[in-house]
Amino acid sequence: MLGTITKIHELKESRNGNWFMRVEFRLKNGDWAKTDLCPSFRNYERWKYLLKVGVDLTGLNLKRKGEVNADSYPEVRKPNVAGHWEDTPSGGMKFVADDLVDKKVEEVEQKQIMIKGFVDKGNGYFKVAGKQEKYYNVYVNENGYATCDCPAFHYKNEYCKHVKIIKKHLDELAKKKGSRKTN
Repeated sequence: MLGTITKIHELKESRNGNWFMRVEFRLKNGDWAKTDLCPSFRNYERWKYLLKVGVDLTGLNLKRKGEVNADSYPEVRKPNVAGHWEDTPSGGMKFVADDLVDKKVEEVEQKQIMIKGFVDKGNGYFKVAGKQEKYYNVYVNENGYATCDCPAFHYKNEYCKHVKIIKKHLDELAKKKGSRKTN
């Protein structure tokens, strides 16, 4: 799971005499979460060089809702666009995308969506145009099973129109290659 460090509290003594620091995150899905790290515990080694406000991390596992497992193996998120890291006034770090590359990627995606109605993001992931300039993410696994993050997919007992668009596209590709149809 992806999350951004939003706050790091001062070291505090626990009831059992260990010292810990609370770290708060904003997760990719918009939820808030926390974890408590003890510098004397072995898992702290995985975290100590990553603890800066504003750092985006991958590899976060939830113990339960709202709580990141301190035994996660966090890594700094590697952006998929060109750019550089900058220090922030609060002592954190942020990734700044190079405008030209970012705009060019966005322009190409917009043209593809205008022509085909979707963009193939690779590895079974697609960005599909919806109504009112909204976009939905469709994923099709190697067995042909598809999911979409639109509301219709979650509330109906059938594939939404976004999945149907992608399945039709994949079936046409399979037909050209002489492969079998998707499910």
